[in-house]
Amino acid sequence: QLSRIPELDFEIPPEAQRGTLSTVEGIIMRAVEELQALQDERKKADPQKAEAIDQFLIKLRSLGSGEAAFTFVLDDPAGNSFIENPHAPSSDALLSVSFYERTSEQQAALGFLVDPPTGESGGPLQNASTVEANSGGLPKVPHGSVGAVAGRRAIAQGNPDEIAAALCRYTAPEEVDTLPSTCGACGAACVTRFFATSILFTEHGLFL
Repeated sequence: QLSRIPELDFEIPPEAQRGTLSTVEGIIMRAVEELQALQDERKKADPQKAEAIDQFLIKLRSLGSGEAAFTFVLDDPAGNSFIENPHAPSSDALLSVSFYERTSEQQAALGFLVDPPTGESGGPLQNASTVEANSGGLPKVPHGSVGAVAGRRAIAQGNPDEIAAALCRYTAPEEVDTLPSTCGACGAACVTRFFATSILFTEHGLFL
């Protein structure tokens, strides 16, 4: 989550206090401690900058101690952060909550699959390097840009007919089912085929 105090134009980045359970005062005072930690080195390297930080820390401490009014904004695209309402189940006049749709950048940062941008024709946009590589008639390797080693050797590839034929080679009366899945190499949507069967000396087996 991103913590922000607009009155001081001050932001606490998500990685600074990630996964913590604290109070508003605790978040502010921890930020003060982290800024104060390297002040001795700053005074030696850049005294003017260190002096400006000292003046800023005075203002930040006054907010943490409740000496001045301020606005504390907690922005969490994952929706896992919140400020407790001391008047619950009644509403708190000093607390407001707003919801919004995540941007593509926020979706990607959270690990969700992001649809590629589309052009005027409705097809996915390609960068210059991709267009140049495909214009020479070379086969497109969709997993090459995400760490696949030696192109097609990194993952198993095949069309649905080949996969179905391979599954039907085995005499199993059970029906082959499918599950929606996501490719672990490129993140593209795909299906996982599976069927349950009986194996000698065992009860049941599941083949994927």
